[in-house]
Amino acid sequence: GVNISSNLNFGQYIESRAKTAGKKLGILKKVKRYFTPKRFLILYPAQVRSRMEYRSHLWDGSAKYQL
Repeated sequence: GVNISSNLNFGQYIESRAKTAGKKLGILKKVKRYFTPKRFLILYPAQVRSRMEYRSHLWDGSAKYQL
């Protein structure tokens, strides 16, 4: 789901998504040697990038102070 504060601030939600993406990236860095570059390029968008892009259209147009 999406966490929105009472003043429609998406900051907490974005921080949560970034933290999750960071954890996934850390795991991928540890296992990178087990994958070919081609396979790794499939894993990165699926495991890391997707975490940041999920429902990004909701907060994409928000002003900086709302993030």
